Amino acid sequence: MKISSLNLVRKGEVKGSMSDTNGQYQTICGIVIGVKTKTNEVCPFIVLSDKGTQFYNSKRNKKGVLSPSLFEQELTELGIDFWTSRRNHPQTNGKMEKWFDTMKKRMKKHPEETLQEFVKWYNEERIHHALEYKTPEEVYRENL
Repeated sequence: MKISSLNLVRKGEVKGSMSDTNGQYQTICGIVIGVKTKTNEVCPFIVLSDKGTQFYNSKRNKKGVLSPSLFEQELTELGIDFWTSRRNHPQTNGKMEKWFDTMKKRMKKHPEETLQEFVKWYNEERIHHALEYKTPEEVYRENL
């Protein structure tokens, strides 16, 4: 089973994630990003994704041109750049690969915890070695 992932990047830090195994909520992702952006809860300027079909259109039209997916169109309307990772190169998406690994380990220890609670813990409570033992939230606030 392939899991596709999407990262919201602010000031160089991963601040949130959405994933899907069946590609059925592309529109929901666009709506969530739109609502969060418009209410200033999230202000991403880059979205990094793998080339999952729910995020990226890999099929060419009759003229041989790749047309943007509905998700890509929504990001363009919001003024958000859309980047994709290279195929078969997990290092490109390394931050999210590590994020999912941390999430899986945490969910085994705390199965009652919701995804929102995990994201809050990860961004606001867990210190990160790569961030000089600060939380992502602290680093983000310092760089505003």
